[in-house]
Amino acid sequence: MGNGSQMAGCWGFLRLRRGNHISLVLGTSFVLLLGITFAQERSSHLDQRSALLDWDQPITSINELRAPNAARGAVEKAREATLKGKFPEAHKQLDRALKAFPNYAPALMLEGIVNAQEQNFALAEQNLNAAIKADSFYGRAYLSLAAVYNNTERYDDALRLLNRAMPLMPSSWLVYLELAHTETGTGKYETALYHIERAEALQPRNLLSNTRASNTRAMMHLLKARAFMGIGNQIRAIPEFEAAIKAEPNGEFAHHSRSALAQLQLP
Repeated sequence: MGNGSQMAGCWGFLRLRRGNHISLVLGTSFVLLLGITFAQERSSHLDQRSALLDWDQPITSINELRAPNAARGAVEKAREATLKGKFPEAHKQLDRALKAFPNYAPALMLEGIVNAQEQNFALAEQNLNAAIKADSFYGRAYLSLAAVYNNTERYDDALRLLNRAMPLMPSSWLVYLELAHTETGTGKYETALYHIERAEALQPRNLLSNTRASNTRAMMHLLKARAFMGIGNQIRAIPEFEAAIKAEPNGEFAHHSRSALAQLQLP
């Protein structure tokens, strides 16, 4: 399970409903994995400084400053295991981290991500709520829980969390991406299109060189196609389906796009 399309593929689905209404549920695990892959998210923490909030940047929150080195090291190993799909190893490392520091927000958040990957959403929700309780300024935990709620169609709860994440992560493209997911779920397609454009504008500069770049582009084209279909604009949707296929011809999002085009009875 070494690439992004495989991880995303076990989550997303696309189907055609009456009236050419295409229903899309983006892979919750895909969005969560993006959150621990890219190193471009910013957050305002307790010290009121704007600091890069990723696994390779200086630790700034009080919660993170209190974490012993053993907990930090175990979380980093868990992150690497998660990205490789080695979830038992990730759980093992996170158990070590939480034994060393039970209220370590990054460990609790990553535990939630791993449980969401394993489709244990109830436990993932508990983990992510615990991460928020441990550090109420930890924007990634709000974003991750919102992704879980979107996956289970709890859109009002997802929106509440995203509104909380926004001031903590004002330049986060993933927050706007997840907002678009929420809005497509609630039928607010035009607003979703606006937020997709904002996500595209805020994507990290190194995205094109990242191994998940093609998978990310395919997913975003598919989401845009979903929104265009929602407002009844097949003419704008079709090029987005085609772009998703072109971005990653052998990926799962391309597969969904081909299915959608076939159901629209296109040659």
